[in-house]
Amino acid sequence: MHGSHDHSHVNDSNERRMALAAAITGLFMIAEVAGGMISGSLALIADAGHMLTDFASLALAWFGFRLARRPADWKRTYGFDRFQVLVAFVNGLALFVIAAWIVYEAYERLTAGAEVEGGVMMIVAALGLLVNIGAFWLLHGATGTT
Repeated sequence: MHGSHDHSHVNDSNERRMALAAAITGLFMIAEVAGGMISGSLALIADAGHMLTDFASLALAWFGFRLARRPADWKRTYGFDRFQVLVAFVNGLALFVIAAWIVYEAYERLTAGAEVEGGVMMIVAALGLLVNIGAFWLLHGATGTT
């Protein structure tokens, strides 16, 4: 009985960590879009697209935690576990769409000779690195090794 009690707290902790990682990733994604627009940096905008897929994956994983609590029923004999497969599929498709858009934008910028404000780009990029490291450490504890 004691083991199942601990397991519940681990899942609650994982769920909270996932929600927090999704929140900081989503909020900084907005900052990267703004920084990319201000600086003219396609790299920041591209990374914001990557953070969008990270945010969507984390948010859907959090939602998956919520769905996994539901028991199986006559329509879903495996419960809601297949939801994770759909999340991975949608995330993969989003990455292809974002990559295609980046290729198009890169071509447009190469032919037009766009200028980039390097200082703004470097500050936002450095903060983005810190956010990603923070999310990594936050999620590292979600593996149940804490």
